[in-house]
Amino acid sequence: MKRFITLLGILLFLGSLSAQNLHEFSRKIGQREVDSLGRKHGIIRVEERGDVSSVIQSAISENVPSVLSMRVVVYMGNGQQARQESIEAKESVLSLYPELQVDMVYENPYFKVIVGDCRTREEAVALLAKLQSSFPKAFVTRERIMLQR
Repeated sequence: MKRFITLLGILLFLGSLSAQNLHEFSRKIGQREVDSLGRKHGIIRVEERGDVSSVIQSAISENVPSVLSMRVVVYMGNGQQARQESIEAKESVLSLYPELQVDMVYENPYFKVIVGDCRTREEAVALLAKLQSSFPKAFVTRERIMLQR
């Protein structure tokens, strides 16, 4: 009985291998069409909304250069009030330090308020020391920034 089950398993396995060739795969995934030279071509049909291609093209054409930069995160949250808290944190930074570059971003699932565009870690640590009295949970992070703002 044990040999019978083993033999049956091997036969089923070998039978499944024979069905996994390129021709069988091609036949299963799409229709075949023959051109005027007798060559067979698969037909692939892609459907997309009209605005998708325009968004992709604009993203490709913009191709804005960017660099890695050190920045200071003064707020990061993902609770129910995170959006409102991030707006308040941004306004607070702008009122206390109007000379600083402040960005509010959403990176799923976090809202972040990020300050400064420092070229070195030392600059970012100095900025962190300046901000920590008002934002004790602030920390330094590496971010990709766009050169053209």
